[in-house]
Amino acid sequence: MRRHASALSFGALLLVACERGTSGVRAESPPPLPSAGSPDSLLGLFLLPPDSLGGLETREHGYEESSAAVYGVDERWLLVGLRDSGRAWLRRDLGEFLPLEPLLRERLTYLTDVWDGTLRFAPDSAAAPQPLPRPTRSGDGPPVRLLGTRMVNGALWLEIEVVDQVCEGPEPRAVAKGWIRAWSDAAPTVWFYSRGC
Repeated sequence: MRRHASALSFGALLLVACERGTSGVRAESPPPLPSAGSPDSLLGLFLLPPDSLGGLETREHGYEESSAAVYGVDERWLLVGLRDSGRAWLRRDLGEFLPLEPLLRERLTYLTDVWDGTLRFAPDSAAAPQPLPRPTRSGDGPPVRLLGTRMVNGALWLEIEVVDQVCEGPEPRAVAKGWIRAWSDAAPTVWFYSRGC
């Protein structure tokens, strides 16, 4: 008898994720894990039953609603982060994949503390950085709007527009525009307010 996914623990999720296909269905195993030191960008979130998240690295996608962090995408598999900083492949059909681009486009986003304070004219580490003054207030960085994304040499880049505000006053006014890497120092450079303003 097949168990419903919501009843699966993380250990059982891994077992299900690594099962081989049955007769009449092409047997498939997960791709190899990335080699140490390979590019590592957060590519989205994997919405799974809450009781399956115990051993996984999680981030909030909504008010007190967490999902697994996704670092690799394959046709039938998602590479998720583990709490011990490891990685594991899970089958995509075990939950719902929330890609990073729509997550950042549809929510109130801001630059995080790991952002280096610069924007680039192109999605390339060799492009000259253009400094953008950090706000004097402490806490979250400036609010931004996502304009586009691009993968370059295995790293995800975000084209953003920095705005003056998002939660008060009239329509936000753009103050700068450019590219930044989506991931730095083991943390995202842009994230969103999962609970709104």
